[in-house]
Amino acid sequence: MTQRDYIPYPERLAAALAELLPEDVRNDLRARQVPAKDVIALFEADHNVAVKLGGPGKWWNLTYMRPKFHKVKSRHDRRMIAQAGRYERLHLTGTKRTEAQQRTYRPIASRPFPTKQERRAFLAKINRKQSNE
Repeated sequence: MTQRDYIPYPERLAAALAELLPEDVRNDLRARQVPAKDVIALFEADHNVAVKLGGPGKWWNLTYMRPKFHKVKSRHDRRMIAQAGRYERLHLTGTKRTEAQQRTYRPIASRPFPTKQERRAFLAKINRKQSNE
């Protein structure tokens, strides 16, 4: 029995990641014998539980995803991280925003609608003109 050659890590990783691709894409890449680094570049590592939410950087907390799907999931993760930060700041530490985070809110200027008194005076003026005519 002959000993097999050692298979480098990038080659093994590319083979495993290729299994996540649709079959027609995977077969096309194999037919063209695309280098392992190009197959690996089709994916991004995503944390199942974000690091800021306590997720470790271990293999069992990582999922390789295509960039388009990773972008969507990351957007959702950022919302959850921000929500967790707000919850922690308000409910666990009892503090509100820091001085730098405080926003100054101005009331929205309303239209210059006439007041009730001004409307009544205007209507009375119109009624007087009509009664005089």
